[in-house]
Amino acid sequence: DATLVGLPDGLTDSRLSSAHMAGRQLKRRLAS
Repeated sequence: DATLVGLPDGLTDSRLSSAHMAGRQLKRRLAS
């Protein structure tokens, strides 16, 4: 993903992690 280029790995990982968690919460909300 071009938007991640040049960012520190830790910052990238935490962003992806929080985005992933938000996606899971959204799916759970839509499923219920």
